Amino acid sequence: MATNQIAPSLLVFGPQTRPSPNDLADLRHELLTNPSLSKAYAAAVDLPKFWERLLMLDADLVQVPAKSHLHEFVEWLKGERETPYCAVKCPITLTFLLNFLIQIKQYVRFLHSVDSGEAEDAQFLMLKRLRRGGVHGFCVGFLCAIVVSLSKTESELADNAVRALRLALVIGVYVDKDSKNGITTCISARWRHKQTNALETALTLLKGYPEVMFILGSSDTTFTDLFPGIHRWYH
Repeated sequence: MATNQIAPSLLVFGPQTRPSPNDLADLRHELLTNPSLSKAYAAAVDLPKFWERLLMLDADLVQVPAKSHLHEFVEWLKGERETPYCAVKCPITLTFLLNFLIQIKQYVRFLHSVDSGEAEDAQFLMLKRLRRGGVHGFCVGFLCAIVVSLSKTESELADNAVRALRLALVIGVYVDKDSKNGITTCISARWRHKQTNALETALTLLKGYPEVMFILGSSDTTFTDLFPGIHRWYH
């Protein structure tokens, strides 16, 4: 039921957190009862099959115990266990999935709480309101931001959420896989706009370290790198 909430001009989806028992209970309830999340629920239950397809593409992923994690996750979705994992610490494989589903659930709930009084598709109207501020996301929130910003209708929102859910599994699995290969170090660099050759200099320097992963440039004056271990840099 609509609650006459004020429609936003900007949306921001944040990074992952450890869901509380109440968060998890609410998520499962919404997935089971909200028709708008029925495709997401079906895709989540089907993730063990998707995992088998991933193994066919990259056999090295077998070192990640995702099969057992996903089995526990699906049992929890179906109400056959109290928590979606039995490990002391939730693996990233599941953390990413759970956080993505929670954010999508929250967005769908908010979408339906905004009373537009119009007959047009709710998602279409939401994107019209967000034209100025846009949709932004950090970490797992980036997936939700992509889903929302690229979906012109509620139907597209449901379909894109399924694709992003599978992508969340892929990301989580590779993070867990990399964590088995030792400690990693993340370094972000920023330079002044007037330093026009800074990026070229940095990329030339990184060529001497093929094990370093160039992750992203959030602007034309920044980049982030992931190192397998801690390296000493000399200037």
